[in-house]
Amino acid sequence: MREGNDGTHVNETVHFIAIEPGTADFDGHRIVVGRTSNSVTQNFATIAFGISVQTPTLVAQMQTFDGSDPADLHHRNLGTTSVQIKVEEEASADSETNHATEVVGWIVIGSP
Repeated sequence: MREGNDGTHVNETVHFIAIEPGTADFDGHRIVVGRTSNSVTQNFATIAFGISVQTPTLVAQMQTFDGSDPADLHHRNLGTTSVQIKVEEEASADSETNHATEVVGWIVIGSP
């Protein structure tokens, strides 16, 4: 959704997967699941995996929606032990991009 739209939204079918935080090695893959405190804003924050994951792939999503503007996540510096992540607001209606704190859930999948 864009800030500049009229605020209406069509109905959607939403699917989800619920995974408990933790670490597992399964069939040659390492899976690490976690979530942040309610602390991620428009500034990059480092998420430490707590364990090394080789060739990591990251999936992350906001678990809260405390800000009033449409936003999504942006990440950089995905490494074997951490990643940096921030909330990035959509700015079609104005140039203000400060965002309230959010909880971020994440999954990292790679090899041990």
